[in-house]
Amino acid sequence: MRTQKQKIEKVLFMGLMTAVLTFAGSAVSMAGTWMPYEGSWFYCQEDGSFAKGWQWIDAGNGVCKSYYFDASGKMASDTVIDGYTVDASGAWTQNGQEVTKKTTVNIVRNFVETGGNEAETASDTAIPSTSVGPMEGVSLNAQANSSSPIVNIAMKYVGPLPYILGGNSLTTGTDCSGFTRLVFALAGKTLPRTSAQQFAAAPYHPTEAELQPGDLIFYGNGSINHVAIYAGDGIIHQTNSTRNCVAYDRNGDGYNVVHYTNIIGFGRY
Repeated sequence: MRTQKQKIEKVLFMGLMTAVLTFAGSAVSMAGTWMPYEGSWFYCQEDGSFAKGWQWIDAGNGVCKSYYFDASGKMASDTVIDGYTVDASGAWTQNGQEVTKKTTVNIVRNFVETGGNEAETASDTAIPSTSVGPMEGVSLNAQANSSSPIVNIAMKYVGPLPYILGGNSLTTGTDCSGFTRLVFALAGKTLPRTSAQQFAAAPYHPTEAELQPGDLIFYGNGSINHVAIYAGDGIIHQTNSTRNCVAYDRNGDGYNVVHYTNIIGFGRY
């Protein structure tokens, strides 16, 4: 009896999926971060897992597109899934036009870092889900076209990377100040371990108007608890254990991602 029930549920589920794709207004949009990895695109959701199956994802300006992800989380592109065509960018397409729906997405990020015996925490407002999308902004095996060697190095590590408190590896994991320290070391510059120490040791503290790609941005409420690399059109940073990735979060749609939460100051090495 249970086996028959499961079969019925499967049929109902497939019917529901078709209805979701056909009647876009009934779908619920997701929020998270696009990540390039080993020649493919993945979508890291707010709970830290990769998206699977058909998903509506905010493509910017309050518009969602539908994408398909296999069991490993890899985005399908330029193929037909369940009778639905997805184009080279991965979006569901009908009659040569990408299918869209309107949505409103509100995202809250929490960033946690520690260094040495320090425990640094912060939580604040939003980074939009439009930060990086397939075929946008960052190429697979990302190569930046920045005048800053720091940004070019950092962009190579955009994608999945375990967030490890006090970690010190661009392969097995690190935290936000560990990431900046390691990136700068690859550029021949020595930084202290924690974000607060990096701010204090910076040879020059530019104003926001003076920011240049490769400068550091320090965040916190009363004390420094997060650091990111300014990329010119956004920030590159190792995020918390929920995202477990190096994120390239870009400005867009009138939103300045530099101000996603409270800024303590800036640093240049």
